[in-house]
Amino acid sequence: MARGIVYEIETDRDNVGFLDESDLYDLAGYEADYFQNIENETPILQKFLKRWKDHGAYTGTVTNYEGKSIPWIVFTRDAREAYFKAKFVTMQKLAATMTFDQFCSDVTNLKRTVCDTYDDAVYFNKYFQPMDDFLRTLILGKRYYIGHAVFMH
Repeated sequence: MARGIVYEIETDRDNVGFLDESDLYDLAGYEADYFQNIENETPILQKFLKRWKDHGAYTGTVTNYEGKSIPWIVFTRDAREAYFKAKFVTMQKLAATMTFDQFCSDVTNLKRTVCDTYDDAVYFNKYFQPMDDFLRTLILGKRYYIGHAVFMH
């Protein structure tokens, strides 16, 4: 069972759709034990886009220079807030119950609620990053193109 998925995302529709598990080999043992191409990624990408659309993002498709249909997404403030809302509430509860001694010795759970490095990730402009980090730094209202997806184990 995969622990998460790496989604290839680019700002140029003609520069997406090239991600392969071999592009991530240098991250093996650090970001994941290993990576695996997904044979039929269409349902996974559709689920990803539907989840974001349900949160308030805009989605669609465009044709690239090869005539291939490329899905795109525009993240909105509502979509980003819907994603982070439960994480924020959890972080507040953890922080409210944390003692100073706990804060000085182990903040693993608190850090995971702020940025879950064991969840889905993004390969954006050839750079691997946790989904949480990507969502915090993306430009709202900008169109992002979705390429391949790779399992992280």
